[in-house]
Amino acid sequence: MNYQDPQTSAVIELAPDVIALLSAHKQWGFLSRERGGLLFLRHEPQDRIYVSQATAPHKRDKSTRTSLVLDPKRCSDEIRSANERELWFVGYWHTHPERLPRISSHDLIAFENCLASPAVGISAMLAVIVGSSGAPEEFSAYLIGNKKVTELDKLREWLPKEKAGRSNCVDL
Repeated sequence: MNYQDPQTSAVIELAPDVIALLSAHKQWGFLSRERGGLLFLRHEPQDRIYVSQATAPHKRDKSTRTSLVLDPKRCSDEIRSANERELWFVGYWHTHPERLPRISSHDLIAFENCLASPAVGISAMLAVIVGSSGAPEEFSAYLIGNKKVTELDKLREWLPKEKAGRSNCVDL
């Protein structure tokens, strides 16, 4: 799945393995809980962001049907491990209990708090939200930073053929 920033034309691409992981953890049924993890990239040309890895939900995460708090120790450990493999933290993914997910005010507060932390060391984050169908074409993606939120445009023509930190940084 690919997205494009409508303001800069930069392309954000999710690797097939990332799409598969996110889709596998969709939220279905009334009693299912939010799930989420971290997103990592390799350095690419400036007009392309390739999200090559996502982490799976963790048993120490705390969640309800409409909220998620990622375990801060697991996040720190996963970032450290990824950095050793030259992968860099770029944001978070999580599920919402709706078919066509939209970023919530709670999500925005959590991302802004995270970006305000000097420990994070980045000025913008990618947020990918997985809808209840789990279908990649129903994911939504946002760039959050500098006190603004940009919903990313889906580049549907690039769909795969088969489908045509700190504790205040993990409260989604």
